[in-house]
Amino acid sequence: MTESAAIELSEDDLDNVSGGLGISFGDVNSFAQKSGNFFSQKNLSVGQMTFAGPNGSGTISQVDFQQIDSGAFQDIAIG
Repeated sequence: MTESAAIELSEDDLDNVSGGLGISFGDVNSFAQKSGNFFSQKNLSVGQMTFAGPNGSGTISQVDFQQIDSGAFQDIAIG
């Protein structure tokens, strides 16, 4: 039976075991990384109301429109 002792992990150790991606390419001449994101939102409301008189006619209309565009990217170049 093997005995185990509890140890406290350093910040670097925690970074290594928490997931992600680690890559080693050896002799690399260049490395470039670019990332970005965008968000756009448009709201449009159109209303209409018409009434006439005595005890006749009427119109009520309401249209609401919402458009949302979003995205993100990341580019990595290694040479």
